[in-house]
Amino acid sequence: KDRSADSTELTDLADKALLTSIAAYDEIEKKTGVKEIGGVEAQLKRAEIAMKTQKTEEAAKIVEPLVLLVAENKPEGIAKFAVDILVTALEAAIANGSLDKAEQIVDVVLKSDANSPGGGEQVTSVLVRLGRRFQEQIKAYEDAGKNSEAKDTRTEFERFLGKIASRGSQNFTSLRYI
Repeated sequence: KDRSADSTELTDLADKALLTSIAAYDEIEKKTGVKEIGGVEAQLKRAEIAMKTQKTEEAAKIVEPLVLLVAENKPEGIAKFAVDILVTALEAAIANGSLDKAEQIVDVVLKSDANSPGGGEQVTSVLVRLGRRFQEQIKAYEDAGKNSEAKDTRTEFERFLGKIASRGSQNFTSLRYI
C-alpha cells in the first residue's frame, strides 16, 4: 500500500477526532459560558496538521481566532500554548504571502511578551521556532527535489524578516538568532 495514502488516511482520521473534540468543547462553552483550554489545544493541533500537509490557508483560518485569544490572554492556561499558536499563525501567514497579517501577529507577540514575566523570552522563542520550521520546510523541499518551492519559501521568509527588521519602532535583537 502507498505510504502517502496511509499518511493521508491517518491525517483525515486525526482531523475527524480533533473536530469531534472541538465540538464537545464548544458544547461545554455554550452550557457554561467558559472557554476550555482543551478546545484551544485541539484547534492548535488541527492548524499544525494543516501546515504539515501544506494546507496553509486552512491553517491560517483555524489559528486566527487562537491568536485573538493569546492577545486577550484568555482562557486560563493560554500562555502554555501561546508560543506554538503564534509560531503556527506566523508560519501560515508567511506561507500564504500575507505579510501584513504576519506583522499583526508580531504585534500580538510583542504585546503578549510585554505582559509576561521574563521579558523578551517569548519573542525570542517565537522567532527561533519560526526560523527552525522554515529551515526544516526548505530542507524537506530540497531533499524532495522541489527546488522552486524551496526558493519561494526562502524568499517569503526573507521578505517577512526584512519587513519586520525595517519597522521604525522595532528593537528585535532576537532577529539575529534566526
